Formats: sequence, structure tokens, C-alpha cells
Amino acid sequence: MSALLVACSGSDGAGTPANPPDTTSLDTTASETTDDASPASTATPTPQPTAEPTTAPTLQPTTTDTRAPLAAPAGDAFFLPPTPMPGEAPGDVIWARAIADPPAGSRGWQVLYRSESVAGDPVAVSGVVFTPDNPVAPELPVLSWAHGTTGLGDSCAPSRAYTIDGSSEWQLAQVVLGFGWAFVATDYEGLGTPGVHPYLVGQSEGRGVLDIVRAAQQLDGSAVGPTSQVAIFGHSQGGHAALMAAELASSYAPELDVVGTVAAAPPGDIALIESSSAASTGELAGGFSLMIDAGFLAAYPDLPIDAVIAPEAREALIAVGDTCTGGAFELAASIPGTQRDGTLDPQWAAAYAANSPGSVAPSAPVLLIHGDADDLVPPVLSELILDDYCALGVSVQRTVYPGANHITVIADAFTDVRFWLASRMSGAPVDTSC
Repeated sequence: MSALLVACSGSDGAGTPANPPDTTSLDTTASETTDDASPASTATPTPQPTAEPTTAPTLQPTTTDTRAPLAAPAGDAFFLPPTPMPGEAPGDVIWARAIADPPAGSRGWQVLYRSESVAGDPVAVSGVVFTPDNPVAPELPVLSWAHGTTGLGDSCAPSRAYTIDGSSEWQLAQVVLGFGWAFVATDYEGLGTPGVHPYLVGQSEGRGVLDIVRAAQQLDGSAVGPTSQVAIFGHSQGGHAALMAAELASSYAPELDVVGTVAAAPPGDIALIESSSAASTGELAGGFSLMIDAGFLAAYPDLPIDAVIAPEAREALIAVGDTCTGGAFELAASIPGTQRDGTLDPQWAAAYAANSPGSVAPSAPVLLIHGDADDLVPPVLSELILDDYCALGVSVQRTVYPGANHITVIADAFTDVRFWLASRMSGAPVDTSC
């Protein structure tokens, strides 16, 4: 089951569509890898970022002003938080700047906001907020989008491409805005901002998904406020992040009115993914395993490194933190036979368990969607999540789409997803698959 590790490779590349997407044909995961991907060619409809990570300024900006928000600097300095970090609480805006060319009929901002690491420390996270130009109400429903895998390097942050008309997330924002909703999307901790991205560390990713809603509430003109209904939607890595956000919401952000969460092709059980990758000799499995190992070490620096990689390959584990997805595959190909099964170590096993959905009941309903032809994240993984949630008494529905693969399931399910979310916002009864 080495394909278990190939858990969604997204991209911040852009391909301009001939016409604006509609709710039945939009493929929000056009940048995901396909099942015949290889380190040399990932066969993605939208190119993955292949350039070297952008070079950050050598000096981090400093300030003694802890009030927020501050005026945003130009260029890549936007992603470097000042010291000390302004604000007081998760979701506080550090600074924001307008996006020059948002989707038609909308306003948009890049935003840098406070979140919280797994260790409880304040961290700066980047993302985007879009809202209709002429909102129909002072406070609109808001969709918080959780993106799929792009890599660990700063150049892989999706918000760096939201200004490009035609990027897959830009298309999704355009469609959501057409519903009359606001749209927010986090980059997650460590993507674009200092530090290594804690890849598939759900406790980190889930906080980023929730805190950007809090940040949007602080932007004048966003039409996101304390009474806004919040829907969460993610695909693949983002499906995992969305579920973790749903599980965290009642304790971490209880003031948010989360009405429902949709997770498309979520990887789920990190231990199962890690153990299956250790049994594989494939370069894709090795690349995703490298990203998982580096991401967990970023969140849990006391984990024993030798439990996941041989000493002679440690340099690759460090280097993967500066790469996008294709670079991770290349690094894995350069260190054959050096990766180890972290589930055999109790500290790693505990970290995987703490960051896998299924042990805490979300307070709002959940929809799981999967394609039965998905051989990147096999459907059994969402089936296991369904079983866990049913045992916890969660209002959960799972729908499997015949013939849909890891990429096409979003287009196949999108109309159903929209109806399901609208039903949650209207308070309609919830179907369950339990």
C-alpha cells in the first residue's frame, strides 16, 4: 500500500481558464499529482512550483510597536513578521495588503496573522481573504479553504500565486464569491513565513484554518464578523487539515459558528501512511515520507531523528524543508534505503496519533467525499475516519463517487458539496452514513 503516502500534491502554479469556472465543472485540484507521477514528471494539469525557494531578506524587520495591525511592507518582506510580534491573540492581524486584481466583483487581501504552534508559541501565518464588492449582508457566511500539498519551502505558499488570474485556488475563490460568501485560505504555518512547514501536523494546520477566519473579522470591508457562519472545506492534505480544524473548533475557537466541514480524499491516519511508506521503495512514497518527517520534527524537535532516517541521510531531511513537492521526490531518490518506519518508536507513534483525525468529535456535521478510483489516497482511509466518527456519535456522511480519482472527485462532487454546505447554513436535517 505504498500509494497511501502519495497524499495529494498541490501547486501554486497558474493556468488561465478560457472561461470562468462554474459550480459543476470546477476542478479545484488541478494541481494535484496523478497516480502515474514520477520524480522527473509529476503529470499535473497545473505545473508544480519548480523554482528554487525565494530568497528571504537577510535581516528580519524589527519594531518595538506591538499594536496591530501595522503597515505592510512591500515584496517578500511581507512574509517576515516583525519582532516582537504585534497583537495578543491567535487571529490578530499583523498586517495586510490589498490584492490588485482579485476575482471580478470582489475585494481581496493578502494577510499576515498570528496563530499558535503546537508548542503554544505565537507564530505568523500568511493567507488570503476575498469578499464580494457589494455584500448582501453586513456579515456573510465564510468558507475557509485548506489547500493540498505544495511542499515545505517558502516559495510553495499558495498565497504567493493568488494574484495570478487562473490559479486553482483563485478559481475556487471566484466560485465561492459567486455564492455571495466570503472566502479565506491559509498557507499554514511555515509556508511563506519563517520556519519549516509542519506538514500533516494537524494540530498546527487546523489552527491556521480557524485563525484566518478570526483575522478576516478584523479587516475593514471583509463582511466577515462574529455572527458569520463558517464552513470548512479541504482536499487531500487540506482534507486532513479541515478535519483537524473541525475537531479543534469547539476548544480552540469556540466563538466561531462552524456549521459544517467537508473533507475530500483526506489521508487520515498518519501512522498508517508512515508505515506503508517505510515498506515501499518508491521515490514518491519516499518524498512524502521525507516531508512528513521534516514537518513533524519542526513541530516536535525532541523526536529522535534516527528513528525515521539513517544518519548518512540527515542532510536530505534538512534540505527538504526548502523544497516544493518535486524537490522532495528528487531528494528521496538520492537516499535509497535510508528511511525508517517512525511508528516503531513510541514518541513518533504518539505524535502521529495526536495529529490524525478521528479521536475527537467535531461539534458540527462532517461530509467525507472520495473517488473510488483514487489510488493516491485510497478510499479506505476515509472509510476508517467514518468508522471512528460513527463510534464518537458524530453526524457524518460519506459519499463515494464511481470512477472519480484523486483529482476529479472535486469536480464530480462540487454541486453536492455546495448543496450540503448550504443545507448546514439553513439548519436543514443532516443525513448520516453511520
